[in-house]
Amino acid sequence: MSRPARVLFVSGASTHTDLQNRLLERLGEESDSGAQDAVSRENTPSHVDGEPDPNARGITISTVTAEAEIRQRLHDQLFDCVVIEHDPPTIDGFDVHRLVQETLPDVREILVPREGTQRLAMDAFRRGITDYVPRDGSTDRPLADRLAERIRATVAESRSTPFERLPVGAAIWDEHHTLRRTNAEGEALLGDHRGALRGEPLPAFLLDDGDDADPGTMVDDDGGPYERVVLTRTADGRIRTYEWIHRELADGGPGALISTFRDVTERIEREQRIEELRRRLRRLAYTTTVAETADIAVDAAADVMDASLSGVHLVDPDGERLSLTSGVEELTEVFETLPSYERDSPPGTRAAFVWEVFESGTPVRIDDVEQNERLTEETPARSVLIHPIGEHGVFVISAQEPNAFDDTDDALAEILAQTLTTAMNRVKREQLRRERERRLSRLHDATRNLIESETDHEVAAEAAAAAEGILGFSITVVRLFDPEEGLVPVAESEAVTELLPKREPYGPDGGSLNWRAFERGEVAIYEDIENSPALDSGTGIRSLAVLPLGEYGTISIGETEPHAFEESDISLARILATTVETVLEAQQRNAEIRRQRDDLETQNERLERFANVVSHDLRNPLNVARGRLQLAREDCRCGASDHFEAIEDAHERMLSLIEGLLTLAREGQASIDREPAQLRHLIERCWRTVDTDDADLEVLTDRTVLGDRVQLGQLFENCFRNAVEHGTGDGGSVTVTVGDLPEDAGFYLEDDGPGIPEERRSEAFEFGHTTSGEGTGFGLAIVGRIVDAHGWDVTLVEGTEGGARFEFRTDPGP
Repeated sequence: MSRPARVLFVSGASTHTDLQNRLLERLGEESDSGAQDAVSRENTPSHVDGEPDPNARGITISTVTAEAEIRQRLHDQLFDCVVIEHDPPTIDGFDVHRLVQETLPDVREILVPREGTQRLAMDAFRRGITDYVPRDGSTDRPLADRLAERIRATVAESRSTPFERLPVGAAIWDEHHTLRRTNAEGEALLGDHRGALRGEPLPAFLLDDGDDADPGTMVDDDGGPYERVVLTRTADGRIRTYEWIHRELADGGPGALISTFRDVTERIEREQRIEELRRRLRRLAYTTTVAETADIAVDAAADVMDASLSGVHLVDPDGERLSLTSGVEELTEVFETLPSYERDSPPGTRAAFVWEVFESGTPVRIDDVEQNERLTEETPARSVLIHPIGEHGVFVISAQEPNAFDDTDDALAEILAQTLTTAMNRVKREQLRRERERRLSRLHDATRNLIESETDHEVAAEAAAAAEGILGFSITVVRLFDPEEGLVPVAESEAVTELLPKREPYGPDGGSLNWRAFERGEVAIYEDIENSPALDSGTGIRSLAVLPLGEYGTISIGETEPHAFEESDISLARILATTVETVLEAQQRNAEIRRQRDDLETQNERLERFANVVSHDLRNPLNVARGRLQLAREDCRCGASDHFEAIEDAHERMLSLIEGLLTLAREGQASIDREPAQLRHLIERCWRTVDTDDADLEVLTDRTVLGDRVQLGQLFENCFRNAVEHGTGDGGSVTVTVGDLPEDAGFYLEDDGPGIPEERRSEAFEFGHTTSGEGTGFGLAIVGRIVDAHGWDVTLVEGTEGGARFEFRTDPGP
């Protein structure tokens, strides 16, 4: 509340009222139109509370004549200017000046003598009187005009000092911390006029400053400003919270202070309420359900904002209603039925208004519902704050009284709504995560059933059951690809037969969404198939997702509502489709393995029979022939020894052929017993078991391979025999070298013999192929079979010395 400037007019006689009246007329012309404190004459003391306005143009004049009245007025009120008449002996202006200075040493004074002289003017200024306006002025202007002009100027100067212009309270305290001076703002904050406040000790105002109220502790040790928020009792009995800043007053003597202070009660209360709200809202970080989250928010609004009719309203799953999820107990007492807001309600209803706020996403504050033209429906709530909480719903904070919420409540409601929205989002995410983990766990369990399925039709049936029972897709069809018929439906959920016509195979020419996804190998998602060229348009299916199962078929899921699939739904469906594809691939692979195993068993049986034929039907007659040859040698003296030698050589060759055939048959049956084998040791042992004549061996490898030691021994023995037999013709010798291939790819075995012509190298590993008349053609064929059994590769190339070089790649690569 602003106050006008105050002028104390000290007159020598009550008969001079004509001057005061004329002053009122002049000064009244400057008063604000319609102001509460118009210019008026006061003959009784008065006190004006509130904040003085240094720009106020209204002036109040109080007139006194007696010395006692002067003292009383100066004690009771703050004056911006004192006008003193000087007309001895009726009134001595200098005596009045001394009296004023004793009470208000800083007030400005105007001396008005009956007759003005230069000496009198000099004497007045020497004594500290601010201005001088004699009645008998040297101009023709009336005294009232001249005096009114000086009063306005003096008041303006009085209020234009930096100390007075401070926007906060200011006070000067002497060395004993008693008040010596305050500004207009300080007068209002401390609750009394300056005259009454002067001499009051600073600690008398400070209620909870503890030891800091001691005069010796009002500034920091280094003399810097000391700031403190203190509960303060004003002179008129109010208790407020003030922020005080004390500084040493350099020219005021030891211990003197200058203080600035301001009322921060509302700010502190606001901060306390915000902190209390935040303390309560910290619990929202640990909630696990929507209801628990809403309850905490509603309780906080009721307790911190005194919102007795508050509630959280969430959108129903059908999106047509905002239903009360949590509300204060008073709602049941005040409302006949608990608030629930239907979409598309008539204009003017609470429901229509709340939906409008929710869909706009912009909060609304109504100070008095009865004065709001947009709400015509009666409601017990008069003050309302409505805040949308994201896509979840609205938070309605209300009270039965009008204007119950201020700007602080508005800010608190915004903090509350934002925090509630964040918490709701988190709870929803965690619920979706837990549900996804639950469904994923059940899907993992279902994978066992898929793996244990023995046929592709059983796999499809398990997939359809998992899609319906675990993932919750009501419409599911699994189709498997048939080269002749296309995508054939082999399994479906129960709802398919109830909602849809009989499922037919889909081919490339039917325009099927299933075929399109299968052909492209990409997941296809349709939010609403009524907006796409689907074969099932008009059947009741609206949402559709088709997931290819690689080369094996598709799995399609659907719902009767558009936009039915969440991101997590499609993610789980992808996992299911990938699992089904993997199981079908494994089944196909296992079927191929079973077929190969059956073929191998048949082949082994034939080989076994062949080995028996070789072993018994060929070897027995050969043994008889060898025995007869021995008897013929012993009995015959006919000189046919050369013929006998030829027959024995033929027998030996036939025996070698039989042994080679048996080896081939047995290698086809034998299994691979893999174990680490150190090549140097194995090679040297095999070299000692072969008739190498004068051949030399050079081993340049320390490699260890994983293989069957027995079969690897046969591999090296056959390679050594091949090198010795074909490389030592005409009495020469051969050197066999074994070393490592580059990049750790395997090892090589080469000789420096004549080698094998390039055009015949491709035939070297065939059964019966030999370049020697004495060879059987089985040695390198056996080598090839052993390499194949180990999953290796062997290549025959020209050696570094022109001989034969066999490169064995134990890591064949891609």
